[in-house]
Amino acid sequence: MPASHWALAGILTLLAPLWLADGAWAKLGQSGGSEQHQSKAQRHRPWERRGAVAVRGGGALPECAAQQVCSALYVRVNRTQPLCACPAAFAEPCSDSAELDEHTIKLVSNDRQGTFNLIKVCEPVLSVRRCQEPRDWQLLALQSTRTGRAHYLLVCRCPTGSRLLGPVRHTTPPYANIPGIRVYGMLCAQGPATAMPPRDSRNFHKGFYPEAPWPRILEMIKKSGLHHKL
Repeated sequence: MPASHWALAGILTLLAPLWLADGAWAKLGQSGGSEQHQSKAQRHRPWERRGAVAVRGGGALPECAAQQVCSALYVRVNRTQPLCACPAAFAEPCSDSAELDEHTIKLVSNDRQGTFNLIKVCEPVLSVRRCQEPRDWQLLALQSTRTGRAHYLLVCRCPTGSRLLGPVRHTTPPYANIPGIRVYGMLCAQGPATAMPPRDSRNFHKGFYPEAPWPRILEMIKKSGLHHKL
């Protein structure tokens, strides 16, 4: 699989049955379990220094938009995918540490193996708003139709015990059909378990799917250069 496709395969495809727990990193950090085998000192990729400097492959990472996922760690395959560079306003560059620090959200599988991936943001996770009940868009993905490359936006923190539904492709106006870009979303569902209805435009109008934060999506498209770089 080409490197540009790992992000979509790693987060969206594997996330279909996953749970997202905003407190998981804190719990694991206190457990002293086997996942804490790495050094407590954070490690950073040299291509992820602030200011969108040189990256692997001769290019440069775009500057992260607010709450954009700056790095994804696919633990099962031991792969890190740098996505954007934290702005200079942040004291540290984006971390690729496997530790569950204050910039990390753990995506936990419901399979018996307890498979998980990690996503990193520049902001402290606890500064991200809590997802609204009963359903809220928790993670959005913007994918290039030409290369398959994707960027991700963390919209809210899904409380422990909630369910993650999707991915759902946005096919409704006003901005879903941006030329060359597909928009997908994962829903944080709280309260009693309900089956997810068919993913068509009628269910968006019925209120099952909340309105996507289109201004935030457009900001990320502009900052990431998706509309003309991919």
